[in-house]
Amino acid sequence: MLDAHRRMTMLRRSIMTALALAAAVAASPASACAVHTPVSPSAVGAADLVVVGRIVNYRPGEGGRRATFGVAVAEVLRGRAGRTLAVRLDPTMYGAPRTMPRAPVLIALRNGGGASGPGLIVLQGMCSPPFILEAGSAPARAARRLLR
Repeated sequence: MLDAHRRMTMLRRSIMTALALAAAVAASPASACAVHTPVSPSAVGAADLVVVGRIVNYRPGEGGRRATFGVAVAEVLRGRAGRTLAVRLDPTMYGAPRTMPRAPVLIALRNGGGASGPGLIVLQGMCSPPFILEAGSAPARAARRLLR
């Protein structure tokens, strides 16, 4: 009798532990990335267009959808660009930022095409933030050196 009671108590504890673990996992944000990696200045080599400018009219995507914004271009470091650009940020495992910097940024872009559609898209690795660097930061200076 005591063995049956002990087994039932252990079974209940196991079930409660499993339910608590499932609830904790369900409440945490989903991400396939075990480790988020910072933006590498060397990734600028994969960009079709690199500019320095200010982000304007940022519209974060709802529910993980793509974000859109404009860039008021102050300087072109690679490629050709007009004074303003229409840009999108496609969602990755990292997710889109809720806000964007107000200060000038160095931003690396690629030309859209194929399934992702036309337009300029921010360069971004699967487990990295978008390639948007504060213009005066050390990573931005390193990216500039690589573009020379």
